[in-house]
Amino acid sequence: MVASNDDTLIPDITSMLTGGPVIFREHHDNVNFSTVTSPPLEHLDSNMFQQSPENHNGGPEPVKNNLSSNTEDFIRAASPWDGSVNRPLTSFDSIDDHMTSTMVLPHTQETRSPPPATVSDTVQQDFLHDLSMYHTASQTMTIDLPPLTSACTDDHSSLFQKLPPESLANSQEPHPAVPDSSMVTNPTPGHPQVHISNAVSRPVQDNFNFRETATSSSAIHTQTSADAQGAFERLIPFLRTAHSGNFRRFVVAVLKETHDHVSLDDVFCILYSDDRLEGRDTPRREPPDSNYHFWRERLVGIKLLHLVRESFRMPETFQDGLFRNSMLPTVNFHEFLRNFVAMKILFGCMQKVEDSSQTLSRLSVYKMYYILCQNLIQAHPELAKCPSSPRPHFLGQPKIGVLTKLLYPDLVCKRLGRRGESKVHYIGWKWNESIVGKEILSLLELDVNKLREYPKRRTNSGKPSPLWRSPESQTGQDITYPQVTPISMVSPFKPLSSFVNVSCRAPDWECSPRIWQMTSNMVPKQSEWARVTMEKSVEVLRAEGVNLDPLITKINAGNFADDDSSIRRTAIESINVLWKASATKETYMHLYLAVILLLLPVIIASDQEVPKVSKAQIRASIKDCVDKLENEVATFESIDKVSLTFFSRSLRKMIHISEMTSCDVKRSNTKSVFKEMISDFQSMTNTFDDVRGLSACEDLFITGTIKAVNAFSLNMSEFSFGPSHTSNITNIINIGKSFQEVSLLAMRSIVSISSRIQEGAIEKNVPYQLFHLSAKIFHQITLSFPEISQLPIRIITFIILYFTNEMQQVSFAAFARRDPELSQETFRCWWIFSSMFQEYMGLISEVVALSQILV
Repeated sequence: MVASNDDTLIPDITSMLTGGPVIFREHHDNVNFSTVTSPPLEHLDSNMFQQSPENHNGGPEPVKNNLSSNTEDFIRAASPWDGSVNRPLTSFDSIDDHMTSTMVLPHTQETRSPPPATVSDTVQQDFLHDLSMYHTASQTMTIDLPPLTSACTDDHSSLFQKLPPESLANSQEPHPAVPDSSMVTNPTPGHPQVHISNAVSRPVQDNFNFRETATSSSAIHTQTSADAQGAFERLIPFLRTAHSGNFRRFVVAVLKETHDHVSLDDVFCILYSDDRLEGRDTPRREPPDSNYHFWRERLVGIKLLHLVRESFRMPETFQDGLFRNSMLPTVNFHEFLRNFVAMKILFGCMQKVEDSSQTLSRLSVYKMYYILCQNLIQAHPELAKCPSSPRPHFLGQPKIGVLTKLLYPDLVCKRLGRRGESKVHYIGWKWNESIVGKEILSLLELDVNKLREYPKRRTNSGKPSPLWRSPESQTGQDITYPQVTPISMVSPFKPLSSFVNVSCRAPDWECSPRIWQMTSNMVPKQSEWARVTMEKSVEVLRAEGVNLDPLITKINAGNFADDDSSIRRTAIESINVLWKASATKETYMHLYLAVILLLLPVIIASDQEVPKVSKAQIRASIKDCVDKLENEVATFESIDKVSLTFFSRSLRKMIHISEMTSCDVKRSNTKSVFKEMISDFQSMTNTFDDVRGLSACEDLFITGTIKAVNAFSLNMSEFSFGPSHTSNITNIINIGKSFQEVSLLAMRSIVSISSRIQEGAIEKNVPYQLFHLSAKIFHQITLSFPEISQLPIRIITFIILYFTNEMQQVSFAAFARRDPELSQETFRCWWIFSSMFQEYMGLISEVVALSQILV
């Protein structure tokens, strides 16, 4: 089933009073239910579980234990709203017995006899003594329970138990879903009637593992399990329409109903407990009246969340295939888990205030999510062994922003701060001080990369306490926060998975990957630099038992078929050889460098040199190689993840570049596109500032240089001939003028190409023609200017990226004065050329830096 991305397919869960069933009805202020006062558990009478014949003279057909029923009649009949039996719960410790337990309805309070019996008299001694819920597709152990009144001793009925007024208005009228006394065969007063039959035995998983020490706890667990199942049944219509595009709206509704009673620690353990629920203990004695209501609702909430989790984990088999024909199987279980945890954190750590001067930056909200996730993982290290462990799967900052907006639709955002340093803030929000302490706040000053390295330490040597509980559960307890250990800052210049740092410069000789002379139907030859560098790496690999000669011969011959010497087979087999030989990290890097240098000439070739069909073949082979690297090789324990990530990322960039080399102009008049692109550039060179003595093009390159120097904290005195402040400014201006000279040379070459169009000497792949010319000029001319060659490669790449982005802005601004179709095609060519050249500059920078490391 294909999931739609339309969130409107799922009912509006936040307005379930009018659109459907409500999870917990006391959360809706417009409903005023009447309640029936219930005696405490210790005063329950055995007669309470017997049906009153005078009140129920007849009844309809009994409700069948059909968990896979999809009809509205079944949902209505099974809903506690109607006073009928709840949907059967999967339970018991045995995996060989099929149990069905049936109870009759209790009397109302007016017909109850004095309570002489205790709980142990009213509940079977061995019934649910050690409650464990099991479920498989072939085996279902069910308990049909009538709606029980709340066991709370205070005036507040459980929010899971309230019934609508019509169900309490007239106790003399039999409810259509209430079973008749004839349905029960010789019931034992106070005990459920249990029918046992053999069922097919299959491996099962322990869904609920609650430790219980008394019969009263069993009774409480029986009641709370029924309440949780009843609440879950009201979610079934919405779960049936949930899919991968809208399941987060469902999570929002569940969180709003359970947030006050179920802590973050509970949620985390429920979601990531490897299909078990351990440590959610019941007390050895009944809690005091003041805490009983909260404690009971917490237990119901935990069981409800576990049912929700199981429905997402195994929708095809959950409760006899209840969601088999729904869209729920389209939701990735891992995505459900990490989105649920993230939304729980966001729902608890922020508080809305009336004061608009109080703000939270969007970045700090993400850092808070990251810190609390790490604290959860440290608090429960045993969950790291779980297959769905969240350790390497934190959500990214953009996704946290989307979830925040989903949780708080009326969120007001505004950029605050100085120009160039402003950040998005949420207006009218503050941290929840019961969750976010001073120690945690101090961690928000760290960079996100530092938070990844921050070692979590707790003040207690034993198991840390949960991150937060609701206010009722924290009475008399101190909140423990992690100690902040000062850590040294690492260099901010080198990003993750990159070999290019601020000290890396271009080599003294041309570092082009290919010879730029084009010959039809012939794979471009490697440049002298590329050939010598690749041969050095090939020799190193040959000494380790890796032979790349068959692949080299095949690629140079223009054969890209998927055979024994294909790119994928050669790369994966070579890595396996090195891995079995316990090769060094540098040896792997030699392999990556050799393969990239071998493929680059083919990747940046024109359609005349390498036909489109051949390009499609090599892209398919590279894609297969990347899939193997990311899904299989990445799981090797001893392999260097940084260099492997560089290799797979570089191969993906090569796929993108190859695709863009075949983009053609849609218009038949190719010369018009060239003319408009030349006009865009001339508008920059012809605009002159008499006061500053600079053209708009020079100013653009100077601005880009200043931004690059500031971004990488570069000391310009290293590249000037004098130590004074004036010499630094002069050097920056000279850099801008040098880049403009290169650009003017490129423009004259474009004019020359445009003049040959009438002779039919050029194809319609205008973006590639610009790329080929720009790459050739960069390697042969740009790096020959001393003002440019002395700059780090990262600075040069930044300036070129800045220039190409600005030229797209210039082309976009000219839409109004051009023919619409011509404007669209001109801007498209600028965008393709800019993207291709930027990808190439990033790739060749990494290749040059890696070659210098391996020298």
